[in-house]
Amino acid sequence: MNDLDAGHVSTAVASILIEEVFGYHTINRSSGGGPQEAYRAVAGCLDPGDESSCGAAAGTIPTSWHIALDVRQPFQATTTLPTLDFVDAGAMSYVGRRGHFLKNSVSTSGTIRYMDLQFLSFDTISSVDRFYLKQCTNTQLANTTMIRSYLDIVSDSSGVTLGNGGFIAFCPADGYFWLAPSCRSNSSQCIPYFFNSYHRAVDVLEVMQKAAVWNIPWAISVAYDEASFEEVLATSRSMFFRYTPDSQVGLVSPVEVIFPAHNSAAWANGNFSTASTDVSVQKLLSQDLITLAPEVDAFIVAFDLTAAHVETLLADSEALGSFRSGACNWLNNWPEVWEPWIQSVASTTTSTTSTTSTTTPNLATNTTTPANTGTTEAASASSPDELVMGAVNPSVTASVLASMAADRTAFVDVPFSGSQYNLAMEMIGIPTVGWAADQSATFPGSVKELVVTPAELFLTPNPALIVAEGGSDASSAILPSEARPGQNVTVSGAQYEVSGIIVTVSLVELSSTSLSPLEVTGLQTPILIRMSTTSPAADTLCVYLDANNAWSQAGVYRPTAAEITTISGSQADTSGIWCATEHLSTFGILLAVSS
Repeated sequence: MNDLDAGHVSTAVASILIEEVFGYHTINRSSGGGPQEAYRAVAGCLDPGDESSCGAAAGTIPTSWHIALDVRQPFQATTTLPTLDFVDAGAMSYVGRRGHFLKNSVSTSGTIRYMDLQFLSFDTISSVDRFYLKQCTNTQLANTTMIRSYLDIVSDSSGVTLGNGGFIAFCPADGYFWLAPSCRSNSSQCIPYFFNSYHRAVDVLEVMQKAAVWNIPWAISVAYDEASFEEVLATSRSMFFRYTPDSQVGLVSPVEVIFPAHNSAAWANGNFSTASTDVSVQKLLSQDLITLAPEVDAFIVAFDLTAAHVETLLADSEALGSFRSGACNWLNNWPEVWEPWIQSVASTTTSTTSTTSTTTPNLATNTTTPANTGTTEAASASSPDELVMGAVNPSVTASVLASMAADRTAFVDVPFSGSQYNLAMEMIGIPTVGWAADQSATFPGSVKELVVTPAELFLTPNPALIVAEGGSDASSAILPSEARPGQNVTVSGAQYEVSGIIVTVSLVELSSTSLSPLEVTGLQTPILIRMSTTSPAADTLCVYLDANNAWSQAGVYRPTAAEITTISGSQADTSGIWCATEHLSTFGILLAVSS
């Protein structure tokens, strides 16, 4: 986790649930080196603080650190470290921001423009107790690379001096404050501006640039530690840098200073004088967590907090004295938020029951409550698709698992042949990140074109579809004699002939050692299967093979062209034979027999 309070509280929530629901012991550490250290940690670098240690760890399994939350920066490739192996588990519902604030005792406005700071009353820097501050030479103000970047944007030779083998910020008098150009000649006119000790060089650079470009009389200093930061803000009329959402360091409703709108091109070139922009807050996983603890891997993918959740967690933590106490209190008060995360990590059960037990602790005493399985439960051992899954080569499963671990937002398609019955087959890894609950996707598979809603299928950590189609030899092996192609069957009093189009679609949970079939029923949005590109007769039926080995229309039908485009989009090719199904099974096409 990072050193921000939002990172501490989100990690505390995840740790408690991982321990009390899934039974794993957790160890937490802060990535004091910033977001890039978090990437290196989950990638298995021997020393996450040193990118040069990553090469020595290549291929090391298992890694020591497996989860990083509240990561607010993309991975940044360097010459030493051009790539890293990690899993992006998606973003939180809240975004991260960085801003410039003052206490509401200085201004009662919700926000204030930077040019109006001159009309407010602040303490002078001479009144600030130096006991709580670091001298500039022991802070980011002595970072020569950062100061060089400052001079690239601002012509301010009097604001720097030589030191550390280059230029560092010049802090006059007792060496605790860097003074902006607009108040350098008279420090009594400067506004005290404070950083916490964990704030980065780029944060200090941003404030220095803003002060110089917009003629803001800031005097910049760095607090000795977290407690000192809180103390100096509590005892002075001053300003401070803050990430949000984060704790308000004992302050009520701090007032944000507004700058000209964000200029992305300028920021890309190192000019941070305009307003910052929102950043995505990411979740990272080690690539081996899916094997070591697949249920935890799936839990973190489902784990999500909003800005309101984080603010409540921060308030609870401050009131109760620790992040873990605040997290425990929040979990007890908000089960409706976190219980769906647990329920999304579906466990397989036998087909003889329609419910499964999931442990849902109330964090005071653990209780076990029954939960409806919804759309996924263990499939019958006698189902026809068992023969199809027996034709899957373990290398296919391994290939799909590896691709899913590398990118959880995309479909994975691995075509193969079931040589025993001359089956044309494919395994389709279902994306488990980045898909809204009602968002459908058209997948032009190598065997059949499908339209699916991923969110209805990723109730397990590593879900995949297996699609198979075969000729007469396969049909003879898989289907009972009365249901094979060429046979006549009666449906709703009418005679039909079973066509040669027989397709089996199964949902499975993948692991490195097995395939676990899952029965899918009661889908809110039907799965569409393009059974054939040939235009059908009007009275052609879509059917599935039921538990009595008979072709049935229950939950399966021919969708209209309008329904196909509604589900899959206006660009859909509605020609051919499409079937819509609310469950998965072996599907066929029945052709009307002339009387």
